[in-house]
Amino acid sequence: MNPDVPPDIDQRDFCCERLFEVLMEGKLAFAYDRQIRELQVFNKGNQWVQRIDYCPFCGTKRPSSLASEWEARLEAYGNSKIFEDDSIIPEDLRSDVWWKKEGL
Repeated sequence: MNPDVPPDIDQRDFCCERLFEVLMEGKLAFAYDRQIRELQVFNKGNQWVQRIDYCPFCGTKRPSSLASEWEARLEAYGNSKIFEDDSIIPEDLRSDVWWKKEGL
């Protein structure tokens, strides 16, 4: 099991079975950030992260990242410390609930 992928992740969020398997195995340096719908590759030292726009297994274009939209929603709460303290991030923005609920 990959500690960089939430255990309750839904296979339907991925374009192919192989990508889902690789993420779950955790043998390669892939992570999925479901808050912002980003597939990422990183070095094992976590010194850098690169978003992946196309599936490396089937070539399908990945859905666009929602990082900017997520950050804008956090800023709308008006608390400048929200980026420093994860505990004050609103519950609905801590997972993929917010963008799935809105059909993004």
